[in-house]
Amino acid sequence: MKKGFSALLILILTFSLLISCAPAVTIDINALADDLVANAAFADEPVKRRDDTISDRYDCTGYVAAVAYATGGATAEEIAFFEAEDDKAAAAIYEAMEYHLSSQRRSYESYNPEGVVNLNGAILEQHGRYVLFCVCADADSAADIIASYTAPAQE
Repeated sequence: MKKGFSALLILILTFSLLISCAPAVTIDINALADDLVANAAFADEPVKRRDDTISDRYDCTGYVAAVAYATGGATAEEIAFFEAEDDKAAAAIYEAMEYHLSSQRRSYESYNPEGVVNLNGAILEQHGRYVLFCVCADADSAADIIASYTAPAQE
C-alpha cells in the first residue's frame, strides 16, 4: 500500500511540474484586433473605440493594455481585448465582460432580437492575463483567427 501511494505521489508531482512548466501565451492584442477587423466576418464596419472610453464602457480596471472596436448599435458586434496586470486582474475583467455580455443580451432581446443571434455566438476567453471578447456575424471565422494567436508556441 505504501509503495502504491508513493508511486501515485510521484505521478501527481510530475504532472504538476509539467503543468507549471507549460509556456505562458503572449498575445499581441492590437495585432489580433487588426487581424479580426481585416479578416473576420462582420456585418458592419468595426470602428476603434478611444482608449479613454474602454474602462467605462466595460466597467473594468486592472489592465495594462486594452483595445476595443464596435460597429453600429444595430448589430451588437464588438471586439474588446485586455492585457491584465496579472491573472487575478484578468479574472475580474473576465467577470466584467460576462456581465457586459448578459447586459447586451437583455438590451437586444427588447429592441433587436436578431442581434441576440450574434451575442449567443460571442467569444469570451481568458488566457492567463489576457481576456478576449468578440462578437461578430461569423463566430467561427473569429474563433479560428483567435486560436492562431492563443496557441502555445511550438518548439
